[in-house]
Amino acid sequence: AEARQAVRDLKEAGANFVKVYDKLSPETYLAIAEESRRVGLPFAGHIPLAMTAREAIEAGPGSIEHMGGFKLREECFGYLPEGKSPPPDSDPRQTARVKEAVNAIFASKLAPAVWADGTLAWLNSDIGKSAMATLSRDLGPVESLIALRRRPVTTGVELVVRARHTKGERNYKFHIDQSGHNEKIDWLPDEPDVLDPGRLRKLAELLIARRVWVTPTLTVQYGFATRSDLMKNPDPRLIYVHPEVRRQLDPRNNPSLRSLTEADWEFYKRNYAREASLAVLLHNAGVRLLAGTDAVTDYCMPGFALHDELALLVKAGLSPGEALRTATLNPAEFLGLEKDLGSIAIGKR
Repeated sequence: AEARQAVRDLKEAGANFVKVYDKLSPETYLAIAEESRRVGLPFAGHIPLAMTAREAIEAGPGSIEHMGGFKLREECFGYLPEGKSPPPDSDPRQTARVKEAVNAIFASKLAPAVWADGTLAWLNSDIGKSAMATLSRDLGPVESLIALRRRPVTTGVELVVRARHTKGERNYKFHIDQSGHNEKIDWLPDEPDVLDPGRLRKLAELLIARRVWVTPTLTVQYGFATRSDLMKNPDPRLIYVHPEVRRQLDPRNNPSLRSLTEADWEFYKRNYAREASLAVLLHNAGVRLLAGTDAVTDYCMPGFALHDELALLVKAGLSPGEALRTATLNPAEFLGLEKDLGSIAIGKR
């Protein structure tokens, strides 16, 4: 009810569209979508954490920002090749312990002896608590885990599981440290790495059919993935950024970033590379792209960021002409202003 009223209030205030964020419940997101259609006000933005990209796209947003916060990639990449079933679980007792540990968090019972220091710090942070509360609320407890991949690493085991919750499914990735006397679990960011061409095609077809545009904002993800490098070789354009913003961008002043290792930064670089390649794959499949930025986050500098975005799109695989259209004719078409704007022609502004 609050979401529907917010949409009506924005319409009355003269807003051009509604922006949605990723901590909305599915019910709230769908209420916003329905009310937006009813009052004739487009909505756009993030994909909620508790929804799949497909579910969010079906609701008909005008555009999806930031590649859907990895949600689009989840639709196209997996841990197993297309049609391949998970191997038999070689250590079901370990899988059961992971399930028990995750459900304990969802029940607000954090066991410090179970979790690695980095994960423990994140789970105790405001962001971690909020994320766990959202997962618990929208997905419910884990009923079963299917081991998608288990492989040895230097200090233990990397375990990827498909979690079946009472209200949905989700992939999780863990590192189980076996170098000490007690097994410690490190909760890793999800990193599916096997492209499924069939799933990519279906996602592109859905985006096209629902007339949903995609705004990659590669500059944001690139700025974060290379932030440690940028601190060693500062961007000279930082002189144009407010000193307080420069201070916030420095990983040494951010507790959640100070603990990141070289392996963590390499992970973020791999993630960026996949996001950039996916933007090009979607474009090649006929999905319409828009150039976008996200001022002052992660070295996304006003006055420069749009040009950075176009350069990153070209580096990822678009031609210079295709990249330029994401900032000229494409946005004019998206806004319904292509008769007046977006290209150089007689009679256009």
